[in-house]
Amino acid sequence: MKKLVFTALLLTGFGWSLQAQVGTAAPAQVQEAFNRKFPGAAQVEWGKESATEWEAEFILNGVNHSANFLQDGTWKETEHLISAAEITPALQSSLNSKFPDYSLLRGEIADTPKGSKYELVLQKGNSMMLVVADESGKILMKKARKGKGSDDSSED
Repeated sequence: MKKLVFTALLLTGFGWSLQAQVGTAAPAQVQEAFNRKFPGAAQVEWGKESATEWEAEFILNGVNHSANFLQDGTWKETEHLISAAEITPALQSSLNSKFPDYSLLRGEIADTPKGSKYELVLQKGNSMMLVVADESGKILMKKARKGKGSDDSSED
C-alpha cells in the first residue's frame, strides 16, 4: 500500500496541481500578461494557485500546458509533459550514466525566468526515482524509494 501511495504522490505531486477555485476569472493584468506570452493559446482555464498566484491550464501547439502568474502579471513558470525524445542529449547521457536500466515513466519540462528544468519519474522494476535536472544534464535533485518505508533524497 505504501508503494501505491508513493507512486501516486510522485505521479501527481510534481505535475498538474489540482485547483480549489478552477474557473475563477484571473485579474485583467494577469490575463493580459498571459495573452502577450501565449498568443496562440486555446481552451484556457484559470484557477487560483494561492493567495497571490494564478494558474492557467491551456493548449498550445496541440500540447497541454500550465503557466503560473503573480497577481501583478509577473510570469513565474510554464510546465508541460514531454516524451523521452524531447530530453536533451546531454541530459540523456547523464541519465544513462547515473540511472542505468531506468526508463522514463513520466517527464515534464518547467520553464522559468531563470531557465528550464526537467522533472522526470524514472522506473526500474519496482523502483522509482524522481529526478530534477537542467538541460546540461546536471542532476539538481533526486528522490528514490528503496524498500519498505525508506526514502532517499539528495541533491547533487
